[in-house]
Amino acid sequence: MNRAILRFDASGTIGAGHATRTRALGAALGAFGFASREALGPRSSAKLAPDRLADDTPATLRAAYAEGCDVLLVDSYALGADFESGCRGWAKRIAGIDDAPNRPHDCDVLIDPTPGRRAQDYATFVPRAAVVGAGADLAPLSPELRRARPERKAAHAESVILGLGASAPGEST
Repeated sequence: MNRAILRFDASGTIGAGHATRTRALGAALGAFGFASREALGPRSSAKLAPDRLADDTPATLRAAYAEGCDVLLVDSYALGADFESGCRGWAKRIAGIDDAPNRPHDCDVLIDPTPGRRAQDYATFVPRAAVVGAGADLAPLSPELRRARPERKAAHAESVILGLGASAPGEST
């Protein structure tokens, strides 16, 4: 089993989408550590409460998890190639989750579950050897949603779940 650390951003302002999708992948990777710069509140304490980090430097993450990890999974608009490069050596592999191909990453794997997204959209933003998975078929689902997901039988949707996240910045609801 891989020892994975998840580094995501989530808060009342940002929302909890990054935490939700990162934790879904982390469950599959056997995550042993969660780290976030912001406090997530009571809904965040599913299996592991995230360690609050003092700043966004690789040194702080290394200090919190001195033993390193097999996989570092990063989901943050504020962190990109510089942060990921600084974690090389401490993390055996680096994976990123993104939903906008507009900034560089230094990762081994990048996942973008945006509907209609294509792997080639990241060609100039990831290392040549990086594996990019793109499109809605790669949307990370929590174990609870995977178990509840019905088999696909119909060509049309009979019901739709609309998720607005864990917050409503600007009273969006």
